[in-house]
Amino acid sequence: MPENIFHQITFWGIIIYMFIIQAPYKFRARKNKISISRESTLHVLLMVVSWIGWQGLPLINIFTPRLDFADYRLPPALGWLGTFLLVCAIVIINSAHQALGSHYSATLVIHTKQTLVTHGIFAVIRHPIYAGIWLWAIAQPLLLHNWIAGFANFVLFIPMYFFRVTREEKMMLECFGEEYRSYMQKTGRILPLRK
Repeated sequence: MPENIFHQITFWGIIIYMFIIQAPYKFRARKNKISISRESTLHVLLMVVSWIGWQGLPLINIFTPRLDFADYRLPPALGWLGTFLLVCAIVIINSAHQALGSHYSATLVIHTKQTLVTHGIFAVIRHPIYAGIWLWAIAQPLLLHNWIAGFANFVLFIPMYFFRVTREEKMMLECFGEEYRSYMQKTGRILPLRK
């Protein structure tokens, strides 16, 4: 049994919790009609690759010995730091879901009755879900002591993030125009904007 089993259980407990909190938002969003879509084969491929780093390789690491050759050890305090960062990530992601409500979408779409969400956590950052994923990616190697499974989320999320955030902001500008341009000037992409 791995030394950091508590942190691995924490990691998977939080993943399960995240799916539970996301489920009602995803269910409500399915009822919305799509007015703009920027989905592409490349985007779907990048989402799959990102998922492999976020959950696929960690699953292999925790439930099989296949990646044991890449294990490392960290002091227990860093595991607690990872737990704290992961909880912060979930709080940020959950706050974003609450603010978005039925406007939430895991894909690059705008719904017919969508409005620009600028309240809640969106009042300070434009992409809080991505901010939460970046925190998660930092926490993962602190919880999963494996060079492959630990850092996979960070490495494999990079292309997804840069591809998606650029297209998403372009889509928002097309849909909301000057309102979104003004919002961009008041907020940071994934960190609060300093005035």
